[in-house]
Amino acid sequence: MVYKGTVKCANLRQTGISLLELLITLLISIVIGGAAFPNFSLFVSANSLENRAQELFIELQHGRYHAISHSVNVMLCPIKGDSCGDAVDWTRGWILFVDKDKNKKFDPETEELLSKRSWIAKTNSDSNMSLSFRKNQAYTYFKPDGTAWPNGTFRLCSKTQPSASNAVVLSMSGRARIASSSEAIHRCG
Repeated sequence: MVYKGTVKCANLRQTGISLLELLITLLISIVIGGAAFPNFSLFVSANSLENRAQELFIELQHGRYHAISHSVNVMLCPIKGDSCGDAVDWTRGWILFVDKDKNKKFDPETEELLSKRSWIAKTNSDSNMSLSFRKNQAYTYFKPDGTAWPNGTFRLCSKTQPSASNAVVLSMSGRARIASSSEAIHRCG
């Protein structure tokens, strides 16, 4: 086939963005990112507290299950060194063990250690966390029937983000639940 007439050439003009357009786009991105950063740090704090609440919830379930299935007393207490202390600082972590002699103290030679959790600042948000139980209670334990004494609330609070908080509620029946966000905020205030 032969075409008659003129053939149109493609437009050979180069296109791109100018330095001014690039700078304006960069400025808008910085403003939007700056507005989102506080929300992001709140998200990180809340997520870290939620993970810690899940760990504690699972630990409480494990203790109750072990008490029922083996018909023993299972003690959960804040860690001090390698044992329970008289301290009420749950923020460092805890130990879960079978309390055969019912003295509320862990004896590694005669009692079975079920788990040991240490929370010493694994992340930056961990160092801004506090964990307390029922007005400075130094222990809780599960009886062979699964009931817990004393019952109460574990409060996980952020020292830097008061609105980021969480709580795990332990009922007298020994069942644990993670509290809603609104419940947890009131408990940290």
